[in-house]
Amino acid sequence: RLQDAASLLVSDAYRASDVHKRLEKLGFALEMYRNNRAYSFHAKMTEQQLKLIEFQLDLEEKTGETCFVDKSLLDTIYACLTLGLSADSEKARYTFKPSEASFYRTKIKALCKLQAWDELRRFADEKRSPIGYSPFAEACLENEHLAEAEYYSRMVTVPEQQLSLYVQLGEWGKCVPLVIKLGDISTAAVILSKCSDSRVTDKLKQHFK
Repeated sequence: RLQDAASLLVSDAYRASDVHKRLEKLGFALEMYRNNRAYSFHAKMTEQQLKLIEFQLDLEEKTGETCFVDKSLLDTIYACLTLGLSADSEKARYTFKPSEASFYRTKIKALCKLQAWDELRRFADEKRSPIGYSPFAEACLENEHLAEAEYYSRMVTVPEQQLSLYVQLGEWGKCVPLVIKLGDISTAAVILSKCSDSRVTDKLKQHFK
């Protein structure tokens, strides 16, 4: 059957150690899929994979790096960003169209890895983030930049997420109104066990007595 033969070619392609042989086999599989409209989805996916490999090869030739071929699309974008190839990361974004959420998370991770805090702020300000601002704060926390994490925490609009961030930051005073608003007894207990500021602990004790 056509599908079986094409699928076998795709499997063989990924077993090939030579990337050019892989491209050749994927090209044959693509032609087979294109011969039957019932396999239009398979054809589209195979074509996208061919384009991605060709894009990765171009990047390796341009940069002299060997870190692109065999990566996923998002890992390719991440590698572009961490190597300072922002134009190529945008080209990948608009050519292969990853979800906005996936692209945002990948770029946040890369900018934090580079400690490019000013650029991260510019990215956050470009437009309303499709994933909110908690991932910005979390990534800053992971990279131990507490001031930046606190900056993005203030932009979070979901009370539960904002409370979690302030707890991680040890911003006990900012936790109090959120704990009270949410009636979060378990987080109040955590704060009482860790906070030495009597102004904070007295407010919680008074509210939850």
